[in-house]
Amino acid sequence: MIIWPQHANVKRAPPHVGYVAGRADPLLLAAYLHTDVFIEKLMAEVETMAATPLPVTARQPRLVTLAAEVERLQRLDEALVVANGDQREPGRPESAVLGCRVVKERGARAA
Repeated sequence: MIIWPQHANVKRAPPHVGYVAGRADPLLLAAYLHTDVFIEKLMAEVETMAATPLPVTARQPRLVTLAAEVERLQRLDEALVVANGDQREPGRPESAVLGCRVVKERGARAA
């Protein structure tokens, strides 16, 4: 299993690459120096995860959890865009932009 460290030197702002000035991030440096090994290990982990699917009974609860996480992250992303005064990308979810839950009913029409 890959456990991503929350190293203090990881650059947290765009472009999400590189190092903090004056100090190198050990994980990024190791990945840069040993790219082939890093990719091999990462792909082995992906293959292992893909070969062991969730049991049928666990899939629906997992999908609900993932959908909630996606919604939370979309709202967070929208809040960061607004806070930074950045330009919104077209096609952003209404629920994230408006900060509410959008309920779509069959047969309902907008006024």
